[in-house]
Amino acid sequence: MIRFLFFLVLVLSTTTNSLFSQNTKYEKHWEHLFKNERKEAMAAIRKSKDDEITDFLSKEIIKAENGNFTNPDGFISRLMEYPDFEYYLYALWTQNFFFDNYIESGFNNKNSKNIKDIDLGRIKDPTVLEAMKYLKSIVSRHTNDWAAYYRMNSEMASIKKWQFCGTFENLNGSGLDITYDPESKAYSEEDFNANSNGFINWYGNGDFQKEAYQFYTNHTEYGAGVNYAQTFINNPEDQRVVLRLGSSALVKVWVNDVPILENTNDGITDLDAYNVAFTLPKGENRLLIKNADQSGVGYFIARLTDVDGNQISGITIDRTYKPYNKSSKQSLQPVEIDNSVEAFFKNKVAEKPKDFFYTYCLISTYLRNSKYTEAKKILLPLLKEHGNSSFLRRLLIVSYNLEKDYTSSKELQKNIEKDDDKYYLSYVYRFQESGELFKLPIKEFEKFTDEFKAATDMQILKHSADLMLSIRKEDKSAIKEKLKYITTNFKDQTKLIKLYIALYSDYLNEDENAIKVLETINDLYFDYPAILKLAGFYDKQNKKEEVLRLFRDQYNDVSSSNSYLKDYIAYLHEYKKYEESLPFIEKVLANYPYSFIGMEYMGNALEQLGKKKEALAYYKKSLKHNGASSELRKKIEDLSGTEDYFKELATNDIYDFIAKNRNKGTKNNYGYNYLLDETLVQLYPEGGHRSKNSYVLEITSESGIESMKELDLGLRGNYSITKSEIVKPNKTVVPASKNGSNLVFSNLEVGDIIYVDYESSASSSGRFYKDYVDYFQMDSYHPILKNSLKILVPKEKPFHFKLMNGQVPHQEKKMDDYVCHIWEMDNLKPLEQQEDYMPSMSDVVRYLHISTIDSWDDIATWYSDLVRPQMQINSDVEEAFKKIFPESVDKYFDNEKAERIYYYLMENLSYSYVSFRQSGFVPQRPAKTIKSKLGDCKDFSTLYVTLAQMAGLKTHLVLVLTSDYGKQSMILPSQDFNHCIVKVFIDGEPQYLELTDNNLPYKSIPTSLENATALDIPNKVVKDIRQGVYLLNNINHDPTVIESNMVYQLGGETHKLKIESVLKGSINSNYAAILKEDNYEVIKTKITDDFKGRLLEDFKMDTIYDIKYDLKSPVISYTSDLTINETMDEIGSMKVFRIPAVNNAYNSGIISDEKRNFPIEYIFYENADIYKSSYKIILAQDEKFVEVPESAGLNYRKHRYNINYELVEPNELHIAIEAHTSKERIDPSEYEAFKSYVKSVLDLKEQLIGYKRLKQQP
Repeated sequence: MIRFLFFLVLVLSTTTNSLFSQNTKYEKHWEHLFKNERKEAMAAIRKSKDDEITDFLSKEIIKAENGNFTNPDGFISRLMEYPDFEYYLYALWTQNFFFDNYIESGFNNKNSKNIKDIDLGRIKDPTVLEAMKYLKSIVSRHTNDWAAYYRMNSEMASIKKWQFCGTFENLNGSGLDITYDPESKAYSEEDFNANSNGFINWYGNGDFQKEAYQFYTNHTEYGAGVNYAQTFINNPEDQRVVLRLGSSALVKVWVNDVPILENTNDGITDLDAYNVAFTLPKGENRLLIKNADQSGVGYFIARLTDVDGNQISGITIDRTYKPYNKSSKQSLQPVEIDNSVEAFFKNKVAEKPKDFFYTYCLISTYLRNSKYTEAKKILLPLLKEHGNSSFLRRLLIVSYNLEKDYTSSKELQKNIEKDDDKYYLSYVYRFQESGELFKLPIKEFEKFTDEFKAATDMQILKHSADLMLSIRKEDKSAIKEKLKYITTNFKDQTKLIKLYIALYSDYLNEDENAIKVLETINDLYFDYPAILKLAGFYDKQNKKEEVLRLFRDQYNDVSSSNSYLKDYIAYLHEYKKYEESLPFIEKVLANYPYSFIGMEYMGNALEQLGKKKEALAYYKKSLKHNGASSELRKKIEDLSGTEDYFKELATNDIYDFIAKNRNKGTKNNYGYNYLLDETLVQLYPEGGHRSKNSYVLEITSESGIESMKELDLGLRGNYSITKSEIVKPNKTVVPASKNGSNLVFSNLEVGDIIYVDYESSASSSGRFYKDYVDYFQMDSYHPILKNSLKILVPKEKPFHFKLMNGQVPHQEKKMDDYVCHIWEMDNLKPLEQQEDYMPSMSDVVRYLHISTIDSWDDIATWYSDLVRPQMQINSDVEEAFKKIFPESVDKYFDNEKAERIYYYLMENLSYSYVSFRQSGFVPQRPAKTIKSKLGDCKDFSTLYVTLAQMAGLKTHLVLVLTSDYGKQSMILPSQDFNHCIVKVFIDGEPQYLELTDNNLPYKSIPTSLENATALDIPNKVVKDIRQGVYLLNNINHDPTVIESNMVYQLGGETHKLKIESVLKGSINSNYAAILKEDNYEVIKTKITDDFKGRLLEDFKMDTIYDIKYDLKSPVISYTSDLTINETMDEIGSMKVFRIPAVNNAYNSGIISDEKRNFPIEYIFYENADIYKSSYKIILAQDEKFVEVPESAGLNYRKHRYNINYELVEPNELHIAIEAHTSKERIDPSEYEAFKSYVKSVLDLKEQLIGYKRLKQQP
């Protein structure tokens, strides 16, 4: 259903476009159309006499806007009578009145007739002529006239003889900028390394020599990526030529290893979309084309012409390698030139800027060639003048879709529905939301379908609307009747009918009717998806010969397509016709020698034919190109009888092991012991690994039962739990209940043994497909009788490991083609119990780090490649930049540039709380972040870097593992970062910026970044970066200062305390979130709660006032008036008190332990750098201070604490306290000294102050 509705959109989305220069008045029909006055526009255009092609075609455009799609009689014949008609034909190619969007909606009687009626002899422009030839050829193919199809392709003036090489990695579209071996090696005896895709080389394009367009169809089993094509051109003399190119995506072109053309505008294009003139040298020349596709099937079409677009005589083109000329840019003199149709309409617009039709055609040509940037430059000014125009909005939707800005596209679509609900496309858009539409009551649904039918004259859509209504009513009889009518009367609408077939088979259970419809399609047309559907129905009915006949009948016409051949082979193997399949498998490998599917098919066939040795060779060959396939690896192991090394390496006879080692009486703190903790890992040469984990635990107390009665192993992907059981003291075994990898051990008792054993396998693709990264904590809070880790590494694989915080015996053992690395420990004592504020485990216990990645540079380059394609500047980014810098950016100093961009993000964006890795490593494009106003750390950082580079600042991304993971979590290269920030250079000095906290002042950093692990990421502008990972310590940032200025007026039983709070740095984030609340009572409650956590005295919050908060200010302040309810202690005639401790740099919690076994990680305790407190303590006039402590200062390493007392008046005492903290770690050996320091500080804070009432004078 959804597919059908999506199809409706494609059918109806005619490419009507327009241009507007502000304050320009166009003809009335266009002005009406801009105002959504479609009927008035139609009435206005009808007054024209069609003397000019502009009026003739404008009438059809406006008709379509009114939902009328019927062509007048003799439409194409009349079109061809106009001068230069071919340029308009090319520009409006996909309009419904010409050929429609046939790529999406398919061919039908109307567009097929229009195509056939075009007389090629009347077309003068070579670009349009070649495009029309190809279109006629694919109509012939559609009607099964393959001879005509290949004949017309052969007549096209395109280069058809090529060598191909691919597929290489195109990580997030970055492959265009990555240099792969084929660029410099036109011939190589050694294959090229394509990473996870194996080793590949140049090969001939075979039967594709018959095609004008060169498709990389046979490469698609590797997914989208980078593919190369090369050919060799022999030229009798130096001459100026033009290379004309269309392609599926990003593309680069070289002549004799000199780059002459690069298209970074991602989008599919037709022939001659991009053109470059250059001097072709005499002799042999190499032409190299590089495609970088992110989705779909890659393709290109290349034509070499003279400067007028005509074929060149005398040159010969052959794909066979030959030594070729070495050229330079100076000798080739490449110059990009306009597409001929674009040039035609540029001239027309220049001649007649007020005739909107020419601008409309120019935009249509841009959009046809996926030049959405150029199209938007014309459309956006128009929409500023006519913001509600559905006509203009829809054109911009086309641009946004080409740009892959689907957020903006969807927003415009919703606005059309809201503002122009009677527009025919508003109905179509609502059909897209089928879930919501089908929730309507039937009466409303009927009203909707009636209005939709009235909005268009397209009969297939009217009948389809009736069908939808019948489905909504669940009227099977009506559905059947309507289906029959549509499939009988609209046979030519094959794409739509194929969608309806599901109703026959799935909804009405009438497979025979579905088969009849498909057989009719197959008799009339070539429609491969229909063939596959029909084969599926025949197979369901066990009509095997009919299935195979369908494929046999097509072989001569489509044998160049491996997709077709692989489907054919799959059925042959299903029917056990292995011998019969061999020629077709050989054809797959002839078409594409690096087809790992073809290799595996050959292995399957040979194995079934008893040729196991040959089968094994093909399986191994396939695995080299498809290392992630555990199924293929299993076939190899089964066929070759590969030794299972785990059997030799694992602990033997676990039950005997349990019997010998249980009941040893080992003491522990947590209720269970490990008898065995064993991990075995085998790394494969082709990438990927398998592992085996065995755990034997002994329950020693009730707390152990509580901890282990339910166990989540956390397994995902490919795993098998071979043991999950309780072994009782009497040796009976009780299996656990399992739900996935969640285990439940029922009736677990003290003295029981839990035995768990599982195996898993994993693989990856892309740049690090062969690599393995892991971490193993070698110590535990539990005693371990036997702790064993064994990793099998192929001899040729680099293997790096590093053990931190101690030693563990390491051995190496050779096992055939592997080296087994062994770490084993027996009778491992438990760690001391966990302590507050202790560092991450990776910093304090023995931790083994393993990585096969060579260097951190590899990680930095990988992420740079990943991000680079996202950092695109479009109109949305340019508009944001203008808001930030309304005047020339050059007038600002570096710091102001950086600050203005920072606060633009703070004021306009909201953080999306999704973990770094959960949302993937790829940031969204800056335009999407701006439009959605949402993003995560990498989205904001990417936007910041993009804007900062536009402002001329040196800046780059920094990947981060936050400090809560410890300082030693990333010792060897890995991708395990969890955050992304920015480094920007201000007057040459690096400044790190955290961008996910809207309340964080500029140049402040949260504690999560202090001592965090960082990796600089280069980009196109900043390539010279700091190498490797490093800790973010002592980095430039504004310190966090908590300041309280107090006036404490003592009374009898109650006292008045006025507190002015002044905050600077990262602490502002917490308080800004409170103080920017609109509700005073909410602010008061939250600030009261804050003081309750700081003050020991009983108090009442009277009021909060003088709140000073500004997002762009580095300082926050507010004043609180409190009433302290406290009766003073008395010592004789003297009253004594302690000052209210509003700011607490230290408290007893940090020194509560008698001794420490682990360090204190101070950043887990402290979030401020400086504490300042000033007290003005005022007594009554008849009172005076009689006991005032002495001023004092204390120091410990970089900590310092000072308290100063000044008796200003007998009844007025001033106290100033300043504490400077350090976030350096406190080691256990330093704990006593630190504890003594903190106790002394607390003693100073706790000192009593005494005062007395003055004696009355007689």
